[in-house]
Amino acid sequence: MLPSYTGTHPLADGRWLQWVRFGDAQAPPVLSFHGAPGSRFEAALYNRAASHFGVQVVCLSRPGFGLSTWRPHRNVANFIDDVESFVAARSWSRFAVVGYSAGGAYALATALAMPEQVSGVGLLAPAGPPQYTGMPMGPNLAIFAGAAASVGALGHNSLFTSARQRAGLGLDRRFGLPDASGDAFLDSVVGAFRRGPRGVALDLSLVLFDWGFDPAELDQSIPVTMWQGKRDLSVPWRGSMQLARRIPNCEFHLDRTANHFSVYTRHADEVLSKLAR
Repeated sequence: MLPSYTGTHPLADGRWLQWVRFGDAQAPPVLSFHGAPGSRFEAALYNRAASHFGVQVVCLSRPGFGLSTWRPHRNVANFIDDVESFVAARSWSRFAVVGYSAGGAYALATALAMPEQVSGVGLLAPAGPPQYTGMPMGPNLAIFAGAAASVGALGHNSLFTSARQRAGLGLDRRFGLPDASGDAFLDSVVGAFRRGPRGVALDLSLVLFDWGFDPAELDQSIPVTMWQGKRDLSVPWRGSMQLARRIPNCEFHLDRTANHFSVYTRHADEVLSKLAR
């Protein structure tokens, strides 16, 4: 599944951000924030929905992910400086944001920093610190991160390609993912480790321990939709419910049979449909 366009955005300090767009460049924008491990190609899961709902979905690889330049002393809040630069270069007066897993913190941070421009927020299994969720992350998160690091290390070896494709199909069957979603997730993970593991390691430490802002401060006029799977062993559903209660104007949905992967593939289209209104 090929993107409409992929490129890099230059920043004032000499760094650059790698990004991808799915959908028509003239359509209303939705800025997507990937999980960790993950990268811009995670947004391939929005490709068909972007066309159907008449929006463009743009995803940035965060510093240290994919080919985006490493940023020393990065945190959740100051990454929004990079987001603001990207948005200004495209003259977006209004846009929506959506975040999956670790990307949820960045979606909320963007809405907090740019309330006059962000029209809505979508969250899918958002990971967060215990101070907002009331509990630590589930046991599967560390296991998945370790396995993902192994996949990332092998991902650009041509001998690994066929094995990676088989693994993608295996993920489809094991986790109930439709079409080739498992392969899309693996492409995203491989991209995450293109510059090594430190971007992923830093990102997880930031998202799980210190956002640097309180989501309770979000502008009440911005609608927020959150989907969470009850069978998610990485992001506990009770923690997500607690987070949803803290966020103003947040509509919480619980899928009783979804896990950390299938809640994304089942409900990404629904989230996008709300953001497209």
